[in-house]
Amino acid sequence: MTIAYLIERFNNLRLQPVKAVICTLLFFCVFSCGELSAVRNRYYDDENATLVKEMRDSLDDIRHEVNNHESEIRIYDEKLKNLENIIDSVRDQVSESSQAHKEQLKGNSNTLESKITSIENIIKGVVTDLRQFKTHANDSSIALAQYKQKISELEKIVEQQNQNLDHLQAAMRSLMEALVVKESAPSKPSAVSMTAEISAPGLYRVKAGDSLEKIARLHQTTVSVIKDLNGLSHDRIVVGQVLKIPEK
Repeated sequence: MTIAYLIERFNNLRLQPVKAVICTLLFFCVFSCGELSAVRNRYYDDENATLVKEMRDSLDDIRHEVNNHESEIRIYDEKLKNLENIIDSVRDQVSESSQAHKEQLKGNSNTLESKITSIENIIKGVVTDLRQFKTHANDSSIALAQYKQKISELEKIVEQQNQNLDHLQAAMRSLMEALVVKESAPSKPSAVSMTAEISAPGLYRVKAGDSLEKIARLHQTTVSVIKDLNGLSHDRIVVGQVLKIPEK
């Protein structure tokens, strides 16, 4: 509208040179100003459009981030609910387990008390048996001591009887030797021969007061060797008995 109006005015004022020049200048000024204003408006419009676009993009980004955060919040909320459910379940399980454990401990405690009572009764019985055994052992010790004393007395009696028997055998041997000597008195060689036989190496005639231990010491040997050599099953010997002695 402004440009068309100016062109029309310029055509009407062609005959007026000064005014025409002025109008021309004004026309160009106005036109230039209009163009500058349009350019400036376009610049501002473009800048505003850019700002608006950037703001819209920022709003879109913010809206997108908000949506993402809301989604994450919903996810975390669901996870939190799941965790709460898990915690409640674990709490229930712990409570049930604790109750079961308490009952088990109570049962075990009762069982242990029963076992302890049984063991105490067994210990009491063992103590009673030990006391009885101790009393019986004391009685047995007394009886054993009495038996040992009786055995010792019997051994002394047997030893005395053995000595009496040895003396009796010695007396009988002496009597028999006297009879033998008396009967064989005319035969001198026989006596010499017998003496030589008895005095031969490896033979020993028992004399009064001899014992196997004494004879063993005399010939530097042992009682068991003399007994084995003469087939003796006891230590009893008589005067005049001829024993084989191991040669040195």
